[in-house]
Amino acid sequence: YLAKSNLKSEALNVLLLLISRMDYENIIRVSQKEIGDVLGMKKQNVSRAMKTLRDAGVIDPGEFHAVRLSPDIGWKGKVSNMRKQQSKLMKDSMLHSTH
Repeated sequence: YLAKSNLKSEALNVLLLLISRMDYENIIRVSQKEIGDVLGMKKQNVSRAMKTLRDAGVIDPGEFHAVRLSPDIGWKGKVSNMRKQQSKLMKDSMLHSTH
C-alpha cells in the first residue's frame, strides 16, 4: 500500500513520527509545531507533508486536533473495531466517489 503511494522523504518522515505517537484505535495527537520541532522541519513543510498523507489516504482528520492512521497501514486496538473502521472508511469513500 505505502510502496505504491510514492511518498517523498518529508511525508515518510512525518508518517514515521505519527506512527511512533499512535495511540489506541490509531488516534494520533501531535501538533504540527511539535512535528516540526522533532524533525527539524519548517511549519509549511509539515503542513504540506500532512496534506500529502491525507490525500494519499494514509491519515484521516480526527476530532480535537488529532489524526487517525488508516487501518490499512496498521492498527492498535481490538480487531472488531478495526473492521468497523475499515467498513466506515469504505462506505465514506463510496459516498465521495458517487458525488
